[in-house]
Amino acid sequence: MIKKALNQNAKYAREFIDAIEPNFVFSDNPINRLNIIDSNRQDLYQDKKISLSKLKEQINSIENCNFKVNSKNLIMGNGNINSSIMIIGEAPGDIEDDSGSSFQGESGVLLKKMLSAINLEIENVYTTYAINFKIPESKKPSTQEIKRYSVFLKEHISIINPKIVILMGGTAMESVTNLKGRISDERGKWKEIILKDQTLYCMITFSPSYLIRFPENKKYSWEDLKNIKKKNSKFKYQSLMKIIAGVDEVGRGSLIGPVYAAAVILNKSIEKKLLRDSKRLSKKKREILSNYIKKNSTWSIGKASVKEIDKMNILKASLLAMKRAIIKLKKKPTIIFVDGNMLPEINNYKLKSIIKGDEKIPSISAASIIAKVTRDKIITKLSKKFKGYKWDQNFGYGTKKHLNAIKNLGITSLHRKTFSPMNKQK
Repeated sequence: MIKKALNQNAKYAREFIDAIEPNFVFSDNPINRLNIIDSNRQDLYQDKKISLSKLKEQINSIENCNFKVNSKNLIMGNGNINSSIMIIGEAPGDIEDDSGSSFQGESGVLLKKMLSAINLEIENVYTTYAINFKIPESKKPSTQEIKRYSVFLKEHISIINPKIVILMGGTAMESVTNLKGRISDERGKWKEIILKDQTLYCMITFSPSYLIRFPENKKYSWEDLKNIKKKNSKFKYQSLMKIIAGVDEVGRGSLIGPVYAAAVILNKSIEKKLLRDSKRLSKKKREILSNYIKKNSTWSIGKASVKEIDKMNILKASLLAMKRAIIKLKKKPTIIFVDGNMLPEINNYKLKSIIKGDEKIPSISAASIIAKVTRDKIITKLSKKFKGYKWDQNFGYGTKKHLNAIKNLGITSLHRKTFSPMNKQK
C-alpha cells in the first residue's frame, strides 16, 4: 500500500509539473541550491547599480564647491553594494583621490586589519565617505558644507540599505546623526536612525586616520568593533529565522465587485521557480498553481466591498484588503513584501513595498495567483446571476461587450458607482 501511494504521488507530481512547465526536466541528481542564482537578488543588484549611477551624476553636478574643484576624482564607494554593513568615513585623502577608490594607503591597511579582527573582509562590506571629494588637510568642513553633502549621503545609505552603519569620524557622525560633539563622548553606543521608513543601527567610532595619529585610542575602537560583531551576528541569526510574507491585490481596475488581496508565507519545500506573476499565466495554470501554493504555504484572503470602494476610493480599499489579509495570517511574518509603491497602515508589522514585486518576489507572485483565482471564481459564479454582462469572460473589466451591456441593461448592485461609466449615469 505504501509503495502504491508513493507511485501515485510521483505520478501526480509529474502531471503537475507538466501542466505548469512543459519544459521542466526531472532529475534524480540532488540540487545544489547554493549554486542556484537568485534572480530576485540579481534584479535588486542591478537596481542598486542604476540608482548609484544616477546619484553619482547628481553629486558631480554640484556647483560652487571648492572640494570638487580641487579634486581629481569623485569617490563614490567600494565593496559589496548588497552588504549588511556600510562604513562611512569623513572624506578621501590624496591617495584616495589619486586612485579613485575609498580607504587606500595606511588608513586602508588599518581598516582591513580592524575588520579582519571581527572576521570581516573589506571586499564584503561597503565603504564610502560623508563628503565625496578630497578636503585639504588643514581644513575642517563647515556645518553648511556637511549639510550640503548630507542629502546625498542619506540617499546613498537608502540605496545600499544596510542593517549596520559605521560612522568613522566627526564629519560622518554629524552628516548622518546631526551630532556635533566629540567622538569620545558618542562612540560605543548604538544609535537608531530612520531613513525612508527603514530603521538603521549606527555605531560611531574613530576613523583609521585618527587612530594612526593617536594609537592609544585603538583600545576603544576594539570595544566598538566587538559590539559591531555581536550586532552583525544577531542579524545573521535573525535572517535565518526570518518569516517572509508576500502580499498582492487583484481587481483594482475592474468595474464590479470587491477588491481582493492575498497574503502568503511560502513553505521552504515549495518550488519557487514555478511561481510568477498571475497575469502571465493561463487560467488553467493559475488554478493548478493556486492549489499547489495553498498546500505548501500559510495563506489568507482579504477583501474590501463595493460599498467601501465607493466610500473611500479604490486605492484605500485595496490597502484595506491587504491589511485584512495580513491580519488573518495564522502566523506573524518577520517582514512583509507588498507589491507596488504603497503600504497599508498596520501597526506592529514590518512592511516593505516592492515595485513590480509580483515579478521579483516569489511570495508576492504566489499571493497574486491565489488572489486572482479566488476573485475569478467568485465573479464567475456571480455572472450566472447577472446574465448578459459576460463577467465569466471579462471578470468585470471594461471590455467593449461589458460596456455595451451596461449601456443596454443598466448598472447592477455590484457595479462600482464611483467608476466610469457608472458615475455618469443618473
